[in-house]
Amino acid sequence: LPYDFCTGYLCGSNYPANNTFDALPDGPRIWTATVDAGVVTITRDPDKGMAVDQHWTVEDGLPDDQVRALAPAPNGVWAATLGGLARIDLDDGVVQTWTREDGLDDTLVNGIGEIDGILYLSTLSGLFRLDTDTGEILDLVETSGEFGSVPASMRIAYPPSGSVIKAPINVTGTAAAPGRTIERIEVRVDDGAWLTADGTAAWEFRLPVDEMDRGEHTITARVIAGGEPAAEVQRVIQVDKPAPGELVPPTFEHTPPEEAVKGEVLVVEGTIEGEDPLDGRLTAWINGEEHRALARIAGGQATFTLRIPDDATGEVTYKVRVQSASGQATFPETGRFEVPVKDPRVRGFDAYIEDLGNGTLAVEAGETRTLNGWVNNTGNRAENVHLSVSGLRASWLDLNVNRLIVPPGERVGFEATLTVPDDARTRSQAVIVNINTADGELTANIPMTLEVTGQAIDEPEEDGGNDTPAPGVSLLVGILGTLAVVTARARREAR
Repeated sequence: LPYDFCTGYLCGSNYPANNTFDALPDGPRIWTATVDAGVVTITRDPDKGMAVDQHWTVEDGLPDDQVRALAPAPNGVWAATLGGLARIDLDDGVVQTWTREDGLDDTLVNGIGEIDGILYLSTLSGLFRLDTDTGEILDLVETSGEFGSVPASMRIAYPPSGSVIKAPINVTGTAAAPGRTIERIEVRVDDGAWLTADGTAAWEFRLPVDEMDRGEHTITARVIAGGEPAAEVQRVIQVDKPAPGELVPPTFEHTPPEEAVKGEVLVVEGTIEGEDPLDGRLTAWINGEEHRALARIAGGQATFTLRIPDDATGEVTYKVRVQSASGQATFPETGRFEVPVKDPRVRGFDAYIEDLGNGTLAVEAGETRTLNGWVNNTGNRAENVHLSVSGLRASWLDLNVNRLIVPPGERVGFEATLTVPDDARTRSQAVIVNINTADGELTANIPMTLEVTGQAIDEPEEDGGNDTPAPGVSLLVGILGTLAVVTARARREAR
């Protein structure tokens, strides 16, 4: 997939990764396998475009946040990760895993596919099989030759050759020795001592840039299997760290979010100025437990995404830390913020017009009527809303309100003036008032009948007559507006 698949405007600011290994269409949703943010589902909304739906990480039971491939499963998906195999069940949200303890000799699963109830797993140690009915790992697929005849392999995945390095980084890679046990991975810089990396089939090594001189350096990595070096690979890089006095400490400016919603993703966005940082961290404390957010830094912009547990209470305290090229932390303790935790948004409105009776409003030609009405917010958030009115001609209405905000649990009153033209004819007109929130969600409607007493109808009216209804008259009233001309005032009263 393209590097920018489902980022930015395609999926909104909540998509937690910059790179995606795999995508699997599944009815109204698309499953995506991300490089470092687990499994994400996105939905295709005809009005809003692509939007993040659900998100699973190691905190939800995945063996690893690097997911390399996906395959369909009943009511869910199979996920091949850097730490083993996982199956996500949409019905109950359970994540089932298979690792070394379950019979996988190698947990780096590169690819998966199902044939006749058998799931095949491609690993660096060979091709495993899993019975999808019993969940049992079967033996390796038989091969025609000796594993010992297959040479070991070694790869440095990051950094690319010729990279300019300014700060300590993790050198990462993979290794394989079919038929043999990988004892360890060793790495050295130039002619220095061999040091042991973390991991075997998938490994990483912290490059001590602070201890290296400026200029060209050679990184060498080798796999030790069977008590001896079995494969070796090299990578040449350039170190260009700032000299003392050259460092421009970065700063992080942002507006703290107003709230954290249970079960949703808290997004913290900000602007970084100064020397481009290579590292950013957001650490949060939720119900006394420490959580680390996913970070994305590019082009002077930083975005942190943190999933709020369903049982979170009180406040989320978070701290932002930006690290400069020299490794200096410029936000050790100063970036602390407390964000209140709220229940998921509940929307609800009801509205009425006084003296409407059984839903019928009787008026006469030439009459001007003042209407008093109310809009109640029965939800748990303050809302801006607007109304759309169908079945009533715009020339009967003279709106004089910009925007109204209805706090949760309160109601807002209004006065509106309905002016009936002198030449209006006798009619019974159905009118519907739709109440919409600012994002276009329909929350309620008020059906009513307008009974007009006027001139007798003795011939068809011509198009353009003052009393010919025109559907689809849309009124932007902020959170309300109803049937008529709002000439005056909005008054607020606690419910």
